[in-house]
Amino acid sequence: MFSLTYRAPAIGRKLLFLPLIIGMLIAGLSPLTATNASDDLQTGLLVPAFAAFLGLFHWLQTADSEIDNLDLAVVLGIGALFVIPSYQGGWILLFMLSVYLMLRQRDSIEGLQVLTLAALHQPIMTYALKLFTAPVLSMDAMMIAALLNVTTGAGSYAGNLVTGPADHQLLILKGCSSLSNLGIAWLAWFAISRYRGIKLNRNMWMTMLLITLLTLALNLTRLYGMALSIEWHEWWHSDAGETTYQMVLSGLLLFSILLGLKHESDR
Repeated sequence: MFSLTYRAPAIGRKLLFLPLIIGMLIAGLSPLTATNASDDLQTGLLVPAFAAFLGLFHWLQTADSEIDNLDLAVVLGIGALFVIPSYQGGWILLFMLSVYLMLRQRDSIEGLQVLTLAALHQPIMTYALKLFTAPVLSMDAMMIAALLNVTTGAGSYAGNLVTGPADHQLLILKGCSSLSNLGIAWLAWFAISRYRGIKLNRNMWMTMLLITLLTLALNLTRLYGMALSIEWHEWWHSDAGETTYQMVLSGLLLFSILLGLKHESDR
């Protein structure tokens, strides 16, 4: 006499958490598909989306782990919160889940780090610009006024309003802030470098410094031109000007990233 027993196959963490992660990404990126979404919001989400999927892809490439009761409880708990419709809520829940996975498994830490930072980017930038709007925009205005003083002898600022040699005044808004552009540049570099397995060392911080200086210089150049003449102001706000800015920024960022990667590979 014999008995036939059947053991259910173990479900790995990737299979358990993947649908939840994808759902959170869809919720977090929903403004990209909204017909009334602003261009600034859509542009600000493209890099976090790229970083998030890069981190997710890296996580899926690694060895899996079997689930336990705590994993099931986390899925049920976060899944219950996930039914609340909110694109920022999707990013926050993705952050919580990424941190949990980093604490629970030793593999794919790099991918989970990228996923965590990508999830944090949109809430941090949104609330930073809401809570610290005045000092952030005033810093940009102060730098532009200083450049105008040095080059033209006429430049002053009050809050986020810049007065230069032209007849118009430049009002710096959130979409033109250096902080927004720097956040996007930093996230792109961190995502690609961690995906390539580059450790957080001194050389990486030097590359980050180069990216910061190039991004800041390009944004200040654009704002300086806007304050210098009404013609430049109109051009930088045109489709051609915005496309040129995005292409140059992407080129400088890609150049800095490739330079950093080449330096690390040559070591």
